[in-house]
Amino acid sequence: MKRIPLFSCIGLATLVAILSLVFAIGGDPSNAQAGTSLQTMSTAGTPVQLTSRGHRTVDRINEDRAYGLKTASLLATEGSTSFYKISGATRTCLSVGASAEVGSFYGATCELPTPDRPVVDVSIVEATLIEPRLHFAALQGFAADAITQIVAVDKQGDVVGHTDVANNTFKLTAFDRPAIGFIAYNEAGAVAYREVLPSTSD
Repeated sequence: MKRIPLFSCIGLATLVAILSLVFAIGGDPSNAQAGTSLQTMSTAGTPVQLTSRGHRTVDRINEDRAYGLKTASLLATEGSTSFYKISGATRTCLSVGASAEVGSFYGATCELPTPDRPVVDVSIVEATLIEPRLHFAALQGFAADAITQIVAVDKQGDVVGHTDVANNTFKLTAFDRPAIGFIAYNEAGAVAYREVLPSTSD
């Protein structure tokens, strides 16, 4: 089933980059036995002051969905990207922004990890003349406590990069070949979840 993430990251990508459109091809059935660690994110982060752009983003979400979002915490910074948790009276949302401007982000996803989908993907994808199929320019997102590693794969299913999850976040930009999907592993080294980008013909 095709999934379109709610996250909007206008301005984070240059070139021909767009947000991920992904097929969820299923988590591992053993996830049902993994408890709440596949749907919790225990990293509290560091409270930050919102910039004017951050405030506008939060205000827009509150107007659209009445979540009562008020505060933001910085979970991690990886290179040029900062990862945030935005908390409110009735909901928690997630966002990324440029690390050069702490407390600033353009959009958010209010999807959170679940046992069936313990990774919240907010990757940037692109298509180029050399590789016209959609592939990751930056494989990045948020992961539940039980997820410890993200492995990128190419269209043959071969590993082309990997990164550890830290503070419930991950980012990978170096790939041996174009990456069109990823596999999330839990602390036992078992596959917990997989996703693959659609081909441009889909």
